[in-house]
Amino acid sequence: MPDNRLPPLPREPRPAAVTDRGVARTASDRSWNGRDFYCILGRINVGIERWNVGRRYGFVGAGDREVYSKPLQHLQPGHRVFAYVGGAGYVGIGLVLGSMVALRHLVVDVGGSPVKVIDQPDLPSWLTRRGHLVDPERTEYAVPVRWLAHRSASAAVWEVASSRPG
Repeated sequence: MPDNRLPPLPREPRPAAVTDRGVARTASDRSWNGRDFYCILGRINVGIERWNVGRRYGFVGAGDREVYSKPLQHLQPGHRVFAYVGGAGYVGIGLVLGSMVALRHLVVDVGGSPVKVIDQPDLPSWLTRRGHLVDPERTEYAVPVRWLAHRSASAAVWEVASSRPG
């Protein structure tokens, strides 16, 4: 039977995003290493599309309301982020490479050339529309990451291996 756990964490990750019900999460009372965060990419219907694009182009994103996007501001270069799709599970671990930007400004390397993610033809139409919005409350935001480990939503995992004994 395959090991379906993600690599061990030094301590519990801190939320970097909100629940898919729009209620902000807060840090637990447990010790936190100040470096590990998680990001909920949305419920399974939207989250899978956001995950597939983010995995391909190297970013985590959120938008449509400030309650979803504002927590991405906590992610800074050097942090680790654990990507989660509601209804599926954890899908990736990434190293944060930069700060939050509007998706329409995110530039990534594709085949050795810098390109704007928003101009890529394989973006879902809803994400392209939201990314072009100039209203800071409604637009889509992104944080660039380098994926250290990732998997499809159909192979997502529900638990993170613990480095604590017991």
